[in-house]
Amino acid sequence: MYSFFRFILIFFLISSVQSVSSQETLFVHGIITNNKKINNKIDEAEIIVYIDDQLFMSVKTNNRGYYSLELPYDNLYKIVFAKIPFVSKFLLVDLNNIPAYYTDYEMNTDIELFERINGLDYSILDNPIGKFKFFPSKESLSYDREYALEMQQKIVDLMQEHREKMDKELQELNNN
Repeated sequence: MYSFFRFILIFFLISSVQSVSSQETLFVHGIITNNKKINNKIDEAEIIVYIDDQLFMSVKTNNRGYYSLELPYDNLYKIVFAKIPFVSKFLLVDLNNIPAYYTDYEMNTDIELFERINGLDYSILDNPIGKFKFFPSKESLSYDREYALEMQQKIVDLMQEHREKMDKELQELNNN
């Protein structure tokens, strides 16, 4: 009788390990850079992942600005890229409704952060810089093109304003 229960216990343990290891995931990786420096890789930047506003995981970039993480399907993720004194940015990645036969996608996502400057309105970045989801018509995981085009010009304008403000502050420093 004891060996029967032991067999059942071992069987359930093996079954659960196999189901976890065969779970479909999205492998997300990339490099976080600084728009200001020549050696622009940001080490120790934090990548914070939320599911429904609950912390799921957090990783940091290595000394070359590289990060990687695996996200199981069937969740909506908010992925935040942050490091003080830089302005944080985030993505939304919807991994719901992906057919079971699509397994182990990979997404290379490089992110450029810039230092916060007083007096600049960064509220545009209260919105995701990109939205990704599975598109059945394309049979692929891709970004929301319409949203990206809408955000692209707003981010370009913000970065231009940021550069102008930095140049002005630098000129003021050189004049003093």
